[in-house]
Amino acid sequence: MTYCMGSNLRGLLSSDKVPSALAALLPFIKSAIDLDTCGLLMSDLAVFGAQVEPAVVFNEKQQMLLSTDAYTALLAHMTSDSDLHNGISFAAHNSGLLHHKQRILSPFAQILPSVASRGIHFTPFSRHAGNSQVLYRSSHIQGRLAMGRIVDIFVHRRITGANTHRDQVFTLVKQFRSLAPEDKKHDVFHQFKHLRISIVRTATIDPPEAIPMQDIVAHFAACPFKDDNISTPCMAVVPLDRVSDHPFHESAVLE
Repeated sequence: MTYCMGSNLRGLLSSDKVPSALAALLPFIKSAIDLDTCGLLMSDLAVFGAQVEPAVVFNEKQQMLLSTDAYTALLAHMTSDSDLHNGISFAAHNSGLLHHKQRILSPFAQILPSVASRGIHFTPFSRHAGNSQVLYRSSHIQGRLAMGRIVDIFVHRRITGANTHRDQVFTLVKQFRSLAPEDKKHDVFHQFKHLRISIVRTATIDPPEAIPMQDIVAHFAACPFKDDNISTPCMAVVPLDRVSDHPFHESAVLE
């Protein structure tokens, strides 16, 4: 609790909403409190600022063939998101004959062990469970945030013109399943909306989604939840995007 209060205080003192006399205390706060701000108000303020791509330099010597799941998800997202394809029609590398003006989407990418974006660190689940649990904007859900687990992070280079390209960081995310309809009545937190706590299953949905780094909003905290009336393993989750009014999605089961 002291850690959270101190980090949030440091975040407020860094804003333009406090008198300069109080802001002068910031060096003393920094010297007393750990600089890791993952999932706290200070990092949340950075998340909901300007959407800036992580400063990652693509290294062609380290690129490797994406897994079938990752490439299929990347191609699907690139095809459906107009902000990404910018009118370019991408085709799979093994699609054979191309239509007019179609371009091949490279199946190669550089795999990253972690990435820092807007002050927050993100890693695949295999490296750090907590840093892999994220709220994100899913192309399958409009106007709400989904909860998922990062299984891979990679930087991909794609052609954008005759002699131009774009390097962009993506995460491969598996969305958590919601409770079955017959189990939702046992969600003891459902009646306390202000707590923003919900019960979800620990199982994830296949196939995964390829999510641009700018659509990863924040982390969420989770702990095991056991109720003998619920038939499958589940956990209690609470979003950590406290400066946002974005609702998260409680029933995003894409069966």
